[in-house]
Amino acid sequence: MRHAGTELRIGYLPLLDAAPLVVAHELGLFEREGLKTTLRRQPGWASVRDKMLYGAIDVAHAPGGFLYAINAGATPNVGRCCSAFIMSAQGNAITISQRLYDRGIRHAEDFPAEVRARRPEILTFGIVSQHSSHAHLLRGWLERGGIDPKKDVRIVVLPPQQMVASLAAGHIDGFCAGEPWNTLALSEAHGWIAADSAALTPMHPEKVVLVHEDFATQHHDEHMGLLRAQRAACEWCADAANRASLVKVLMRWVFVDVSEKLLTRSLAGSLAPIFTGPNLHAPSRDKAKWILREMRQHGLLPAEVADAVLLAGFRPDLYELARSA
Repeated sequence: MRHAGTELRIGYLPLLDAAPLVVAHELGLFEREGLKTTLRRQPGWASVRDKMLYGAIDVAHAPGGFLYAINAGATPNVGRCCSAFIMSAQGNAITISQRLYDRGIRHAEDFPAEVRARRPEILTFGIVSQHSSHAHLLRGWLERGGIDPKKDVRIVVLPPQQMVASLAAGHIDGFCAGEPWNTLALSEAHGWIAADSAALTPMHPEKVVLVHEDFATQHHDEHMGLLRAQRAACEWCADAANRASLVKVLMRWVFVDVSEKLLTRSLAGSLAPIFTGPNLHAPSRDKAKWILREMRQHGLLPAEVADAVLLAGFRPDLYELARSA
């Protein structure tokens, strides 16, 4: 794919948890490690997946499940990715429309009666990708309320930045996405927060740094520099003293239509992603297995691709090398 010394193209989506990558670029943390980088904002997760698979971008901010989705479709030595760094934990929520709230819907257990009352009309929920934690969190929440997500409701994929407008227009009845989109729906009175990932699956691994496998193996020193810069950026993002500066960086690189006030509120709230903590960044076997188990449970990966092949894409060994450097 890319060669040592060339500019690394970094793909990301308009989400708060893209912050460590844009911060590392903006504050010169990548440059300090001898890396040349360019930021490329993407319209949706499908774009990130395809561009990583075919080499149009070199580094990506992505849900952990994308590692499996990409590698399940990659051919040997072409498109395979790996991850040696988890960028964030939590940071997601399930937002339900104000229309349903006004009808008395307060909990997942309230939905079966609503589903029966609406037939043949069907409730529709948005997720950002079939291969992200949002899909698992939403399905699990619905199931606990007595809803079969495959039969009783419709689940559609939308870019995160389209969720609130779709909710307001009545195209969807709820969604599961990362911040600041839940806070925006709440602030504009289009929806209410029914559950968040901290309550559903505390400290679950969320976004990872994806790189191509050949970059990690053939350009080891650059990869180590990338990981060190990410650790420093995550620590900077987590420091409340930097919040005002972080908002400025996000407004410059990530969000074009979200106010400074909303971003500040989102970063300070309980729905915000967690950028640092004990063992948060380690791509451990247990975290890798959790992601894989959720994807297997919902039939999102080809049965013929062995678990061991997929799990090998998470690289705690490389994480430890960068941490000890």
